[in-house]
Amino acid sequence: MNRARQQGLSLIELMVAVGLSSFIIAGIIQVVLSNQKAFYLTESMVRVQGSGRFTLNFIADDVRQSGSYGCIPTLDAASQNIQSFTANLTDINAIQTTVTGTFENSNDGADGGTEAFDQPDQLALLKLSRNSATLGAGILPPTTLAMSDEGDFEQDDYVLVSNCEVADLIQLGSGTTNTQMVSASNQLRYNFYARQDKRSTINEIEHRVFSVNSDNELTLAINGEPAQVLLGGVENIQYKYGVDSDSDLVPDYFDDINEIPANRVGDIIAVTISVLTVSSRLIEGDVEAVTSSPQTISFNEKTLTMTDNRLHKVFETTVMLRNRMN
Repeated sequence: MNRARQQGLSLIELMVAVGLSSFIIAGIIQVVLSNQKAFYLTESMVRVQGSGRFTLNFIADDVRQSGSYGCIPTLDAASQNIQSFTANLTDINAIQTTVTGTFENSNDGADGGTEAFDQPDQLALLKLSRNSATLGAGILPPTTLAMSDEGDFEQDDYVLVSNCEVADLIQLGSGTTNTQMVSASNQLRYNFYARQDKRSTINEIEHRVFSVNSDNELTLAINGEPAQVLLGGVENIQYKYGVDSDSDLVPDYFDDINEIPANRVGDIIAVTISVLTVSSRLIEGDVEAVTSSPQTISFNEKTLTMTDNRLHKVFETTVMLRNRMN
């Protein structure tokens, strides 16, 4: 019986096989790395898009609702029919510009250098909340409010009391479920609310301050309370304010808040919001280097080349102050 001749691989054949295998494995690794990089870039794009849209929509919604004084005609001179009787909310304009007590003011960020973007701006505004109630027809003496039970008010709340002719911005004192005392230092203009033919209402009002902290997080502080983080990935926000100088309901110019004269702050009818978002960082559990080349960004009238290999994106919108337009 003849046995088939057995023959192994030669050294050359083995080296060729190893070389081909290494080439194929290297190709597979390259494809995996490319797909992984594309995945990280796509994920970062989704995040910066989401952060930008959320930030614009959230702030724009507050801006649209700011400056509401109930049924008080907004085209009348505010100082004639709206008064603030609380030291912490002396500014009754929709956009807050004065430094008041425990609250921060709306300001323009300091310049970070000739080539760097300005530091993030703050935006402070007044907004009525959904917490409201009807005041009884027979209002008690000037320091006491008798109200319906649909509201939920507590001591130290800031509220706007209005009967469509006048409105008083006050801070509540102690009280029970349907009776709330007014802080002794900021009493109502009682004679205006004692009329039986005028229905008076009470609305909780919020002083809201939007900021960007050092961790690229959008924060919101309400009525002087500690700021709460809304979301991350927000590197910078800048605001420009549109001033209607001739009362035709069209902004005549846009400028930084510190460039607008104090007597024109009440004429602000629009706000341009510019947001710069950025992809997450390694400390946040994400891949940081998602771009392979420097990214040039134009933001707030400046251009800067970003070399941190993170993805940056600019969002911008202009919002009219709805309650200054009717």
